Amino acid sequence: MDLIRHSCSACLSAFKKINPSSKCSGIFAMLRFGVILWILLITARGTSCEVTIRRNTVVSWADELGRRLYNLSRTYSGSDVVHEQYSNEQNIEIVPVDGVELVRDMAHQMETMLQDKAKAVERIVQAAEEGFLNHDYDNATEFTYYNAILINSNATTSPDLEKDIRKDLDVTPDSHFENIPINTSIAAIQVPTNVYNQGTEVLNSIEATELLDTTYRENYQNDPTLTWQFFGSRTGYFRLYPGYKWIPPQENLDLYDCRVRGWYVEGATSPKDVVILVDMSGSMTGLYVEIAKYAIKKILDTFGDNDFVNVISFNETTKFIQPCFNDTMVQATSDNKNLIKDALTRTVPKLEPYGMADLSRAVRYAFNLLNDFNSTNRGSECNQAIMIISDMLTETAEDVFKELNPNQTTRVFTYQTGREVDGPTNLIKVACDNRGYYTRLATISDVEEHVTSYLHVLSRPMVNKRLRKTVWSSVYWDALGLGLTCSVSQPVFNVKNETMDKGILEGVAGCDVPIKELKKFTPPFKLGVNGYSFAVTNNGYILFHPELRYLHTDGSVKPNYNSVDLSEVELSDTDDVLRNSLVDRDTGGVTMEIKYMFDEMKRVSIRRSKYYFTFLFETPYSLGISLPEAYASKHLKTPATFDMESSGNYSSADVCEIQQAARLLFGDGTLGTTIIANWLYCKINYSSSERYEGEEHVARFLEDAAKRGGKLSPTCDTVMVNHLIFDANVTRFMPDYWKLVYGEALPSTVDTTMFTTLSTNESDSDAISSIQDILAQIDDYCSPGGQGYTTATPHNKTEDSEDGEVMTTEDSGTHPTEAPNMRYTTSLFGTTEDVPYVEFPYLDPIRDGVVLSFLGTYGGLTRIYHNPNMYYPFSDFSNKEEQSTIEEDYFRRPVDEINEGFIYSVPFDSELEYSFDPLVTASTAIRATKDGSSFVTAAAGYQFLESALQDLFFNITRQHDEEDCGYDCTPSCFNDSVDCFLIDNHGYIVVSKDQSQVGSHFASHSQNIRLFDKLINDDIFKEVKVVDYQGMCGRDIIVSAAPTLHNTLSNILSMFTWLANQFTVFLSHISVYDWLVSTLSPVDALAERVWYEPCDLEYSFYVANKSDNFVGGQLYGYFQTFCDDCIKSFGVQPVPYSNLLLVIQDRDCTCEPRDSVQLDPIEVEYNETAWCQKLRQFKTRRRPDTCFNYDKKEDSSECGRGFATQPSTILILTALVLTAWWRHH
Repeated sequence: MDLIRHSCSACLSAFKKINPSSKCSGIFAMLRFGVILWILLITARGTSCEVTIRRNTVVSWADELGRRLYNLSRTYSGSDVVHEQYSNEQNIEIVPVDGVELVRDMAHQMETMLQDKAKAVERIVQAAEEGFLNHDYDNATEFTYYNAILINSNATTSPDLEKDIRKDLDVTPDSHFENIPINTSIAAIQVPTNVYNQGTEVLNSIEATELLDTTYRENYQNDPTLTWQFFGSRTGYFRLYPGYKWIPPQENLDLYDCRVRGWYVEGATSPKDVVILVDMSGSMTGLYVEIAKYAIKKILDTFGDNDFVNVISFNETTKFIQPCFNDTMVQATSDNKNLIKDALTRTVPKLEPYGMADLSRAVRYAFNLLNDFNSTNRGSECNQAIMIISDMLTETAEDVFKELNPNQTTRVFTYQTGREVDGPTNLIKVACDNRGYYTRLATISDVEEHVTSYLHVLSRPMVNKRLRKTVWSSVYWDALGLGLTCSVSQPVFNVKNETMDKGILEGVAGCDVPIKELKKFTPPFKLGVNGYSFAVTNNGYILFHPELRYLHTDGSVKPNYNSVDLSEVELSDTDDVLRNSLVDRDTGGVTMEIKYMFDEMKRVSIRRSKYYFTFLFETPYSLGISLPEAYASKHLKTPATFDMESSGNYSSADVCEIQQAARLLFGDGTLGTTIIANWLYCKINYSSSERYEGEEHVARFLEDAAKRGGKLSPTCDTVMVNHLIFDANVTRFMPDYWKLVYGEALPSTVDTTMFTTLSTNESDSDAISSIQDILAQIDDYCSPGGQGYTTATPHNKTEDSEDGEVMTTEDSGTHPTEAPNMRYTTSLFGTTEDVPYVEFPYLDPIRDGVVLSFLGTYGGLTRIYHNPNMYYPFSDFSNKEEQSTIEEDYFRRPVDEINEGFIYSVPFDSELEYSFDPLVTASTAIRATKDGSSFVTAAAGYQFLESALQDLFFNITRQHDEEDCGYDCTPSCFNDSVDCFLIDNHGYIVVSKDQSQVGSHFASHSQNIRLFDKLINDDIFKEVKVVDYQGMCGRDIIVSAAPTLHNTLSNILSMFTWLANQFTVFLSHISVYDWLVSTLSPVDALAERVWYEPCDLEYSFYVANKSDNFVGGQLYGYFQTFCDDCIKSFGVQPVPYSNLLLVIQDRDCTCEPRDSVQLDPIEVEYNETAWCQKLRQFKTRRRPDTCFNYDKKEDSSECGRGFATQPSTILILTALVLTAWWRHH
């Protein structure tokens, strides 16, 4: 409206000057005035004025903001002080890193740890086999045990049929087990619902393995890094140590069966190629086909990454269930198995059972498929099997088997669905003639219990030969709460002489190895800034990798998380050079340019990195590391507190040096202002009752060294320990410096003790007390007469040349925490030569909104100083339990994104997370230079309120006499017609007039899209596309009543029979009354209308161009288009010494966007042909080293039996009524 106001004023002034004596002139003037006013009104149309944004003004604003912000950041962070201290260190050396030697060293440490776990499993196996050897089977046994699901529970029925196994157990949360309540004195037994928990065979096996608890405890005492130790029995129970209250996902319904877990299956059998033939002849209707489908799904669950499979339906013809897998075998990955399961649901209902079952045709087709696939050298080249699922067979195809399987090298397993007594003869004969096994699946419940019977047949050659193998699993999600885990397992044999030829596998023993324990051997300290480690299996699937995203946004585990190929993460490895080198167990290196998504997948970084790799001995794993080429291929060699002795067996230091190091690290022993990264500085095996991390871990090994007269434990990494102490010494002045900057606490302001509370939780109080006790103990060792006292000269002591006395820094009048050069007291905003001096009237942390300052060092030390006059509860440094310095974004981003200056960032979508003013985090990298080479030693920064940055920015744009500003004057950020932003180098808003926009992407707001599109076209921002092969896409569930009604009517009799069988199976396991009540309770059948499945997603990122034009700075332009008859002007200018861009645009000229900028990921669409080609793609893999598929002594006469439960409906209903009556009376 400024335009109208000033124009109207001009017209009125002109009108007043008209000669009133001239009537015509007056009338004419009035008409002219009215016309002008009418034109002005109709042309305003929402645009009060065409704002002129002047180039020189925008440049001056950006320059002034950059200088002020840079000086504020240098002052509050103390970056100049830190840089000066590191630069003054003379005894440092920057040395190159041998990447191959580094990855070999890490691999060797991993191998040692993994072999320790394998030896623990060997002891479990030996104890288990001895237990079975000495156990005499008792048909009348009443052995009792701790049932994991019944621990500390009350009976729900009377009489209590499970009272003998319903016991109380004291459990205590343990941090080593992610605070799961456990009991380390005893193991608990988990029995799935489909297994009778007091069956004679189950009780005998549990009794035979009772002494395993002693072995478990001894293993745990010898190696407190062990987690779950277990034994899975062929009878279905799972003996787990430590004892644990098992909580099933569904109340009273525990479907966890250890026999279908990967560690059990791979421990029990060798790799296999299996063709499953499912009968779709005319008799396979109703319940029979439902049992068959369920059986196939359960069989598929027993296959792993080293197996190959396909499913074919047959009657008079043959047809692949999954069309994409026609005429081939596919690796049994999670993705492929799920696709076959999905096809069973979608395809089988469309296949109308008809005609006769032509077994000969189907078997010949299966043999041809196996032989053709075997000739490609892609399969397992070990076991081969055909599985036949049918209600009955009218032939045995004997001629075909004699022709194609004369030596019975391919086993045949048969499954009969339904309860008819006619027809099993042929199914039994086919299995027994081909070294297989026959199983009857009369009901759905039989599937759970008996579908895995084939496993123990395949294990016979291994058992007969008494050749044991150690199996390492792929990664999996621990059902008990330890997160990502791998495991090591070994088979347990029945070694009784009378069963020697039967090849009886009693079960599989193993232990878990959490992935986080493996990663401790690749500490960030050794990998450097933006370096990372990863490992893969023999199939090229990721064991661990920072880009493995195994959880969906809702917290659930993705279905295919354990079969993510390395090539789907290392996207630049287009020719699989890196992947294949790892799979082939090579040792070497390669250089690639990578795209790396980070910060919740909202930013991307592009860098060249060097990869080094080697293999892990006696495991299927290979290890790799990635080091950024520009800066991570070198290391800083620091002065040593602990020197290696001449013997080379250990490092040592003077005890008083250890005391000084402890005081530098911990001060007076309180936590909060100093945090130490939770890295593995020392691999000390504390007792199982003692778990130390971070600060207390460091304090403990320093105490241990002082107690040993200065000798550092040989399990410690001397280089890491020395670097940590070096960092503590160099940065010792920072607390006093920050205290000088912030000043004292003002009266009646925030109590400074709150900052200890903010940065520590209640559990830290014991650690604080412990560290204080440790420091006092170390002081005693250093005092004259103390256990470790010595008169040797420490590294940080100097000798007086005149009297020869040893004088410490304290004696010389310099306290270890004295502030350095106090030039900052007179010129707190002093500048370097290349930065113009900007004079500030005064330093005011409250006005500047400063919350805290921080410093993170390469060695893992974090120092934090809170503004004593500012309370802010949502700082990352206050709420985060751990700080890992070089792994944090404040450390990583400045190294990658800016050479000089600070990186500024805000939380994403700040208005959604906090009701408080969002925090801006500013940080810069500190580099030490030596002999022309530089090394990133630390990162310093501070956090301050976004509103303070907005005030600083907007006030710079304020004009003199702004209220009297006319039409042509340059607008400011206080002008309603101007939009002002600070956006970062990834396009996210750091400052906006509308604070709710802070943290969102600039182009996510419609009024900014046209401008951002121009910034892309002008190469100010460049678009970077990345495909995420681990995506999850939502699918709408289409609910239709008609098919449901049809199926119900057609199968109602079969469903009634099925329900009757289910009652019989579960009656002995669960409270029938509770089951009945829960079944009758109302449910919302349509509660979940969207389900998610794996898909490929394309992300678009936008990164500010790092060209000279951007860095040096004059990005400016007019955006002219037909936007409601207006011209939209804008100015874009980089803010010096930052990652920020200053954006000014005309707010009144609202250019509607033509097209939106892609910000959300979009699904990559494949046509059917392309999708199938993608699925059938074969990548290099390495087969397991062991294979047991034949033994001439094998007794295959035990080849099957039928299982059929005959339910009594009257008995069931009577039991239901009586139980309900009893509960109510």
